[in-house]
Amino acid sequence: MIIVYETVCESTRIDNIASAQALKGCTKINGSLEIYINDQDSQIVQELHEYLKDLVEITGYLRIARSFPLITLNFLRNLKLIRGDTLERNIYSLLIFDNPNLQDLWPFKSDEFLVNGDEKRIRILRGQIFVHLNPKLCYQRILSMIDYVDGLHQPWDERDVSSHSNGDKVPCNVTVLDVRIKEIGPVMVIIEFENFANKMEDQRSLVGYLIYTREAEHRNVTIFDGVNACSNNEWTVREYDAVENDNNTYHEHLITNFKPFTQYALYIKTYTINTVNKGAQSEIKYFITKPDSK
Repeated sequence: MIIVYETVCESTRIDNIASAQALKGCTKINGSLEIYINDQDSQIVQELHEYLKDLVEITGYLRIARSFPLITLNFLRNLKLIRGDTLERNIYSLLIFDNPNLQDLWPFKSDEFLVNGDEKRIRILRGQIFVHLNPKLCYQRILSMIDYVDGLHQPWDERDVSSHSNGDKVPCNVTVLDVRIKEIGPVMVIIEFENFANKMEDQRSLVGYLIYTREAEHRNVTIFDGVNACSNNEWTVREYDAVENDNNTYHEHLITNFKPFTQYALYIKTYTINTVNKGAQSEIKYFITKPDSK
């Protein structure tokens, strides 16, 4: 029989590396967890992944606010239960607000969120959610919590979860961009990808494309792996400029400087002007470069 020991910690506010390290090994917080990270040191995001990885339960509320480096909440990937015994303002058990770079919550559709085929990994026993002023977090991302978090109730009041103050600085009407691997060599790959300008009302709104690549030992990476707002990025980014009056259906592009016989992940997203609420992003594609013939 396997005995699992519970490590209980008290209510905590994380605002620096030292306060994150104090939660090492904690599986339960007897109280509430507040995260406020103004520090732009990229190391603190790595510390959150390391020292909050065991956290399963919060008996009070979870508040994440004014945290500049955060792009995703995946550092709380093992969180399963927010009890809401104590509520913020006597109403809220989950508060996410004023995070200037937050783009996603949890990777609900990834394999790590599946347990015996059940995708609902997080339960909220009591309290409502409050999500506001996250300019890069699209409202559709917030809506996705309905399918993967037990205890959420709709319709939400606009005063609790705003469709206007979230995602107002990025294109949120994002479609899938078709990308194909056309040819692979030891140190290069040729790709072709859909010309998204053909779907724009004004082609001048499309500045170009950002092509992301990184080594991938396994085929389970996400676009947020190794990324935070302080530019500590495991993805290599290449720019491909849009050309006016280009009516081709697809673009073809050569990418070099890869290692031989190595697996890589690749995805592309459009780069548009700020006033446009439309964009596209591809799924992650994987390829293995050929062995060096020398």
